[in-house]
Amino acid sequence: MAAPWFGIMGPAGMPAPIVALLNKEIRAALEAPDLKAKFEEMGVRVTPGTPEQFAALFDDELKR
Repeated sequence: MAAPWFGIMGPAGMPAPIVALLNKEIRAALEAPDLKAKFEEMGVRVTPGTPEQFAALFDDELKR
């Protein structure tokens, strides 16, 4: 079964400290109660992760 997913990407070679900061801030935003409630109202399951987890997911999806 296919399921849509969304992620945020930056340019290749983005410095690791910038990637870490963006990931930290985006994860914090996704944990905000008002945003969480909006996603739940729409039936969206939010599963924030690490940049490494997203890279693995993206690679797996490309192989499919």
